[in-house]
Amino acid sequence: MNYLSAEDVLVIHARIIGETGGAHGVRDTHLLGSIVERPKMQFGGKIPNCF
Repeated sequence: MNYLSAEDVLVIHARIIGETGGAHGVRDTHLLGSIVERPKMQFGGKIPNCF
């Protein structure tokens, strides 16, 4: 499975901001790192969720 990296997310963000306007930058780089790692978390080959 392919996952987005933090750098990928920043590039996508910059392109969207460039086309639609808004503020560049990231408020919390540690949170961004956590967000991009979350889809990789699995237990027993299954992705955990609340259901």
